[in-house]
Amino acid sequence: GHTSGILHFTHPGNAPTCRLAATVQLPLAGARITLGYAGDVRQFDSAGLKRHAWRNCFLIGYTRQLKLLRK
Repeated sequence: GHTSGILHFTHPGNAPTCRLAATVQLPLAGARITLGYAGDVRQFDSAGLKRHAWRNCFLIGYTRQLKLLRK
């Protein structure tokens, strides 16, 4: 553990983050194709410790509207 008793607090200067998200819907013969991207970048730098975490997520979706026929 920490025996020196020093606390290091995080703030936007030493722990910047960035989140991005985007989607596009394209019509396709009575249906829709959805393409999306989500990105998350986190960095930390304090007391000589550095951490970088990058996450990327890609999405491909297919949506079709169904009609119910009632008797």
